[in-house]
Amino acid sequence: MSLNGSPVQGLLCDITGVLAESSSEGDGVVVPGSVDAINRLAKAGIKVKFVTNESARTRASLHAKLTRLGYTINMEDILTPALAMVVLIKNQELRPHLLVNKNVMEDFSGVETEDPNCVVLGDAVEEFNYATLNTAFQVLLKSSSMQLFSLGKGKFYKEDSGLNLDVGPFTAALEFASDKKAVVCGKP
Repeated sequence: MSLNGSPVQGLLCDITGVLAESSSEGDGVVVPGSVDAINRLAKAGIKVKFVTNESARTRASLHAKLTRLGYTINMEDILTPALAMVVLIKNQELRPHLLVNKNVMEDFSGVETEDPNCVVLGDAVEEFNYATLNTAFQVLLKSSSMQLFSLGKGKFYKEDSGLNLDVGPFTAALEFASDKKAVVCGKP
């Protein structure tokens, strides 16, 4: 396979909306033709990495979902914002105050959170409320060097029940209140 006369050696493939449509219940629905397309790419020897802004599921959970939907992929080929954030945390020796979905806490196992020197915001869903956002805000105020990280900046996402607020509006609220610009750790 080639593109503009050059061989294609790899491909980044989004998950939500490309491989599967989201659902508030279960695994969602396979996008027609996507399983076959991924299989054809694998057969052609093209490496595919699967990227997502999904910050409410772990890599293992996404892998299990895609496997149930009929995809044959390696778990290591799934790249999530939480895992990217963990690399950043380790490289910069950060100790985050985590306001993330309880489902992804296992991706943050081993991360030191005592005496936080940054705030990490993810799609915390039911955990987003005045108390949790105000606590994150208070942490941000402790130092002028305190950083704000967000596992995405989406305004909303679609599920079968309709549109739902994503992490972006909550990030914007903390940016506005703290006068700090969030560093987004995830795909654009």
